[in-house]
Amino acid sequence: MFFKLVLLLYLLVIEAFGYRALVEATDQGILSSELAAKIIKIPFKNGEAFSKGDLLVQYDCSLIKLQKEKIEAELVGLKTKADSYTKMFKLNSIGELDLILANVQVKTKEAELKMANITVEKCELKAPYDGKVLKNMVHEYEYVGEQKELISIVGTKNLELNILIPSKNLSSIAIGQKISFVSDEKIGLADGVVIGIDPSVDPVSQTIRIRAKLSNFNKYIVPGIVGNAQFGKK
Repeated sequence: MFFKLVLLLYLLVIEAFGYRALVEATDQGILSSELAAKIIKIPFKNGEAFSKGDLLVQYDCSLIKLQKEKIEAELVGLKTKADSYTKMFKLNSIGELDLILANVQVKTKEAELKMANITVEKCELKAPYDGKVLKNMVHEYEYVGEQKELISIVGTKNLELNILIPSKNLSSIAIGQKISFVSDEKIGLADGVVIGIDPSVDPVSQTIRIRAKLSNFNKYIVPGIVGNAQFGKK
């Protein structure tokens, strides 16, 4: 009986002042190493903001780049050999098998060069989206192996609201409906639209979760902020 009374009071409060909501980032993750190498640069410290494409981690890839240059030089030699074999074949100086093998060597070395280029690209870990550093998990001049967790980041552009509403009010909510949000500190302001409604109601609290995408918000709206959300007309 007491629990039901508390629940009723809670529902009355949120109807009067708005529904409790939590700001969440859709872009968040831990980036891991794809190379076994020494780290020589980590430009951003914990809490600092970065833009998409910014360098987050740089490896010492001196040896890897030298190996790539070696493959490029070998490829030049093999192409010269294949061109020479083509001319010799036309003059019936060599057999067709020799020409085929020369071209196969070129194709094989070209594949090696593509693999080397991909490896060199991994020497710089760049930001996949605008965001902030949650935590650097390694240090400069530290040697790391493949799959080593390097840095935890969170996006700051694609934000959503996780809203709890009483199930009895579900009929008044629809996809595409506008919402407004004010943080508990009264300085974080945001607008958005409803993009998702959970398919089931919590049997204990008799509430249901609503997801809204924020399209307009000020600098004080960051992941983890809580506040009140109000829905516009359906």
